[in-house]
Amino acid sequence: MITKFSVQGFKSLPDASVELGAFNVFIGANGSGKSNLLEALGVVGAAAFGSVEPETLRYRGVRPGLPSLYKSSFRGKALRRIITMEASSPNASYRVGLDNPITSPSPKWRIASERLADDGREVMTRSPRGCRLYDASGKIERIRAPADQTVAKLALSRREDVTHARTLVEELESYAIYAPTTPVLRGIAREDVSREPVGLTGGGLPEAVKELIDRTAGTLGPFDLDDVWEMIEWAEEMSAVPAPQASVSPAVKTTPVVLRFRDRFMRTERNTLSAYDASEGALYVLFLLTLVSHKNAPRVFAVDNFDHSLHPRLSAALTRLVANRVVKDGTRQVLATTHSPLVLDGLNLRDDRVRLFAVDRDRTGATRVTRVTLSSELLDESARSDLSLSRLWVMGRLGGVPHSL
Repeated sequence: MITKFSVQGFKSLPDASVELGAFNVFIGANGSGKSNLLEALGVVGAAAFGSVEPETLRYRGVRPGLPSLYKSSFRGKALRRIITMEASSPNASYRVGLDNPITSPSPKWRIASERLADDGREVMTRSPRGCRLYDASGKIERIRAPADQTVAKLALSRREDVTHARTLVEELESYAIYAPTTPVLRGIAREDVSREPVGLTGGGLPEAVKELIDRTAGTLGPFDLDDVWEMIEWAEEMSAVPAPQASVSPAVKTTPVVLRFRDRFMRTERNTLSAYDASEGALYVLFLLTLVSHKNAPRVFAVDNFDHSLHPRLSAALTRLVANRVVKDGTRQVLATTHSPLVLDGLNLRDDRVRLFAVDRDRTGATRVTRVTLSSELLDESARSDLSLSRLWVMGRLGGVPHSL
């Protein structure tokens, strides 16, 4: 698990650092920099993979852009040439410095510096003076590294004793930012970035749901279908079937496999709905539950705009279910952004593995990320009264409230 992430000089993040738990929620106004933080981690993931370029960025959900837009640029402040990022786990760390000159940009970013450590011991280092690989005894091997390729994975391939560093690099390179969209979830629009088990915008959801149901004998992975029906109140049955077996108009172009629902309020001879006709909230619920359940999902991933297309109370219920699963399972780490204070009511902030962060921009425009911690007295007050965490947040009782809200 990534326990700390720091970034300097990336977009609206001139200098930011966060200490992460297992389930992390970032709340703030539009344009406060929440997505920039998720994308910064995606850039590190691309570097851990081997190169930072449009394709490796898109595969992780990072929007490719001009070099001038990636680098922090604030009025009255000098432009920082090198973007520096570092991700750490309890026993390993990976730091990389990146440059893509504004005047002569290249599709592949240049690697200015790099360092991988395991249990406090250096596995590899890189600077303008050269690149060094270290063996188990500390002996140094100097190599020439391509200017646009990282060498962390090369260093790992020569070591068998650095399991913490290996795990960290694997988590970083598999990281992805998911932002599901309704047309893709319905199966009527193409997925631009295909991944296992679902694409970044929701493609492949029917197949992933079918695999989970088939493998777990009628449940949705670890989730009992009764829990699912509590959030999708109108449905009583769900399956993934070939498109001809679903109630889809021939005029609609859809995917070969589609989700099929049965509405418990409609007459039995007319109660079959496909994903094309079902509520988008139901599809979004299934997407998130599948993502935290499927064995092929990344161990570390982000969901941008977590409350997308959900009723506020449903947002809180889904947050509670997903957060509890992530904490109980212990094999995944989730970062989520939201604009809705109601999501807070699904968080158990007494558990240190569940963390809430306020994101806003200071008077200079720089993004600030502040962890919101609650005293036991305030939590007890919330439990005794009718004041939910979301109401306390709006009242300014929790601290870290963005100025724009």
